[in-house]
Amino acid sequence: MKTRLVFTWILISAVAVITASKAGERTQSYPAQKGGTLQVLVACGAVNVKGWEKEEVFVTISSLNEEQLKHVTFSQGGGKVLVEFKWEKRNIEDMRFDINVPSTFNVDIRTGGGDLALLSPLSGDLKGSTAGGSITLGTLGGTIRMDTGGGNVSGEDINGDLAVRTAGGDIKFKNLSGSGEISTAGGSVTVESAARSLRVSTAGGNIQVGKGNQEVQLSTAGGNIKVGSIQGKASMNTAGGSISLSSGRGTIQASTSAGSVNLEKVEGSVSARSAAGNVSVALDPSIGESSSLATSAGNIVLKIAESCRATIHMRTRGPAMSDEDEVFFRSDYPLVRSEGSKSRGEGEVILNGGGHTISLETMMGTIEIKKAK
Repeated sequence: MKTRLVFTWILISAVAVITASKAGERTQSYPAQKGGTLQVLVACGAVNVKGWEKEEVFVTISSLNEEQLKHVTFSQGGGKVLVEFKWEKRNIEDMRFDINVPSTFNVDIRTGGGDLALLSPLSGDLKGSTAGGSITLGTLGGTIRMDTGGGNVSGEDINGDLAVRTAGGDIKFKNLSGSGEISTAGGSVTVESAARSLRVSTAGGNIQVGKGNQEVQLSTAGGNIKVGSIQGKASMNTAGGSISLSSGRGTIQASTSAGSVNLEKVEGSVSARSAAGNVSVALDPSIGESSSLATSAGNIVLKIAESCRATIHMRTRGPAMSDEDEVFFRSDYPLVRSEGSKSRGEGEVILNGGGHTISLETMMGTIEIKKAK
């Protein structure tokens, strides 16, 4: 008899634990076909959306008391499932919306305070905004537009067009197959690969791109820019750092107000400028147009193969940064013309009868032309 009583007490206790674990949780499901829409409008809370192969939208809401649950509403109509939570009191830190949708589905999420996550497999018109949280994206397809007022943004492979903005965090993505519009007001940006046009801007961090194609525009007001390779047209500008490129083919523009410029293995045209640093470019101008390298307070180095056809103009406007002020130019190729005084000089190198024009100019420094290895 005692054994039965003890067993009954243990069973009742176990049921109580299970019930307690479900307290503050609510689930809701709706049948939904691919191509429908999920809209989430919540005053606060983390929202996680994951695609699956079921034709069903399944919502789990956790960490709410009975009073708060009364402010959650669901509705369905016209191919759209709507989840709303209206709450005017303080934020609920642990509140979560975990939602499964068909793998091809449109998503529109707006939360007043919490992290967002959209996880694969998922493709569609995907929109998300949070006033104070981070955004995590899996391997997604379609059109993706994300906005956060205070958090980091990270993602895997994006098989579509991407637009991302954060007012206070870093942004990091792997592969972008479509166009990319990326902006942060207070962090760094890293993109491993971009197949189409890419625009990146940050007001306070570094920019790093592994591989860019078609058209790349990179701008930072307070950091360095580092790019692995570019195929196409590139514009790189920083007001407070250095710029480096490992290889490029196309039209390359690089400008910095407070750093150096180093561009290696470029086939095409170059416009490289620094207000307070050295400029070094390895250039094959055979497929490009005219190029120019300039600095106000630094040295210029141009590396070019002896098989190239080019007309290289050199000019220095101020005292050379050298032990011998009269040494304005150094060249592995013969100087056709050189003249000037200790405060000014001009020179010219013509390779293989001349070709595309390359202009080299420094206000205070030396100019050097080297044979490319």
